This record gives sequence, structure tokens and C-alpha cells, in this order.
Amino acid sequence: MTGHTRPTRKSRIPEKGHVVNHMQVSSSTHPTHRSDDLTASVLDLLHTVHEMPENMASDVPFATLDFDSLVLVELAVKLSRTHGVEIADAEIIDARTPADVVDLLRSKGVRG
Repeated sequence: MTGHTRPTRKSRIPEKGHVVNHMQVSSSTHPTHRSDDLTASVLDLLHTVHEMPENMASDVPFATLDFDSLVLVELAVKLSRTHGVEIADAEIIDARTPADVVDLLRSKGVRG
């Protein structure tokens, strides 16, 4: 095929502000740009245990990710064990995003 050039592939990691599957990608969730250890801890748990895509921002609603109340209660149990605080089912279900979970943990005195 003479005269045809092959298009170059761009990086698979979206840049900040780029929309992927209708979900905003934030630099705070990029593995090298996480804002703090507590946010990183919550996001890592969601990525590894609950299969949340790694490039999702901490402000993406759980409903968008199809996380139901059972997933959130399981998350509360794991976070309670990890951070030594009690998280009621109603508290975790009221959290709409991973960022809300981080705020909930902070309100209970968890630092990170």
C-alpha cells in the first residue's frame, strides 16, 4: 500500500478535562497526581475490590458506576476495618461519590 501512512496511536491515558464514557477524568485520580493518601486509599479499594475504572474521578456518582447499596455497605465494612471507625449503612448509602466517602471518613477523625 504505497502512499498510505499509518495513523499514530495516542496515549490511552486521557488528559485532565477529557470526557471518557460520559465521566470526567480528573488529574486528582491519576496514579501520580492523587490529592492525598485517604482519597488514594478509597479509590484504590474501589478499583481493586469493586472494579471501578482506574481513571475515574473521585466526584463520579456511584449511581453512574452502577454501584448499588450492597456494594456501598461492603465498602463501609472494609473501610471500617481498615480505618478503625464505625460507618453506619445509612451513612455510606448517603454518600453519593467516593469524595463523599472521604469526607465521611474525615468527619470521623480519619486522616490521610
